[in-house]
Amino acid sequence: MKIIKITAALAAVTMTITASGCALMRFEDGESLKQSEEKLQTVENAETLSPVLLLDKEKLVIDESLTDASGAETAAYHAEFPYFKNDNDSPVLSKINDYYQDEYEQMLGDKDRFFRIVAEKPTEGLRKTEFGYNLLDCPEEYISVLRSYEGVDSLGAEQKTYYCEVFSAVTGWKLRFSDIFGEDAEKAQTALNALLESWSRERKYTTSWIYNSGDDKLMGNIAFDNETLYVALPAYTAPGGETLIELPIDDFAELLGE
Repeated sequence: MKIIKITAALAAVTMTITASGCALMRFEDGESLKQSEEKLQTVENAETLSPVLLLDKEKLVIDESLTDASGAETAAYHAEFPYFKNDNDSPVLSKINDYYQDEYEQMLGDKDRFFRIVAEKPTEGLRKTEFGYNLLDCPEEYISVLRSYEGVDSLGAEQKTYYCEVFSAVTGWKLRFSDIFGEDAEKAQTALNALLESWSRERKYTTSWIYNSGDDKLMGNIAFDNETLYVALPAYTAPGGETLIELPIDDFAELLGE
């Protein structure tokens, strides 16, 4: 399997985007991102390192349960997020760690709310919430993460939702669809729609949902590895209720610079 790589030499580069003193934003301004990447791309003969090998799988983890007065377990909450060991103070890894630290802190609040609801409105059976992630084996210019949510509601119904993040391995910023594909974004959208049409026809679905869903639902939540483009969808968007569509990456390889 190909090892995911990022530029280790970036740790020694002074990045203007970290000096603003502003709070971390989910996305960087496109022009600022372009300027930062142009500066950093001048670094030659850079060492590479593997984010997979740097993962600290015990850092951002919530694993707690709730019991009733009899000691019976009534709810379980598990959440984990990527966190990279950063001994060399890489600004790339710092930005990604900050992003998931924020997610982790939000989930601490979510866990407290979940347990409070279960305690106030107990039901038979165990109520569960689980957030997991997979660090994808993708082209070395990116760090791509596919996250999942699984839960059981008060009626015992199972729910599964996915979240995707793609970060620049040059700057550490989270990228939008337009950031990833740049001037080829329109071509990429056309290719995406064509693949979704083919995917729909294979399942005997109509294709109208693709064009009625809105671009943000289709392009606002994607991730990829070297073989697959993952499109995460809100519930009830696809005709069959699918919340994750897996498409071949071949049509996007050239647009991704592979």
